[in-house]
Amino acid sequence: MSGSAARLRRAARRAQLIGFGLSLFAKSTNTARLNLLVKGLPGLAVMLAGLVRTIGYQPKGLPKPRR
Repeated sequence: MSGSAARLRRAARRAQLIGFGLSLFAKSTNTARLNLLVKGLPGLAVMLAGLVRTIGYQPKGLPKPRR
């Protein structure tokens, strides 16, 4: 499999996973949403930083991704 095909597959999987997570969040109760936000914001920040590195955008201060 070529590198670009593999990247497209990973991007499609990420998009599906994000959509699934947002769907679950939208259908959860207000209490569950608040609990997820309170406990999950640090983890969300780490996850988003990891995603930013995979799409080629490199803001100052973040280490370059390992390949």
